[in-house]
Amino acid sequence: MIRIVQIIGREKLIGNIKYFFIYMAYDSKGSSGKMMKPKKKKTNVSWMFGGKKYSGTLIPSRETKTHRYARTENGKIKSLPKKK
Repeated sequence: MIRIVQIIGREKLIGNIKYFFIYMAYDSKGSSGKMMKPKKKKTNVSWMFGGKKYSGTLIPSRETKTHRYARTENGKIKSLPKKK
């Protein structure tokens, strides 16, 4: 049996359009009753620079024909060229 514990709604304004996202947290029979947070899928990417390996999270909405973009752990945005 699945029991809905909490419904979370969030508004986001993109351009002139307002979007409303709904997330549901639930638990199943036999669980400890702790709240479950909704998980977002994140794609990790890595690259070499100066002989060292760096990593970040891919930003799919900023992708172009020639480049991908990733947010580093310290919050900067890195441009990564696509392979030809």
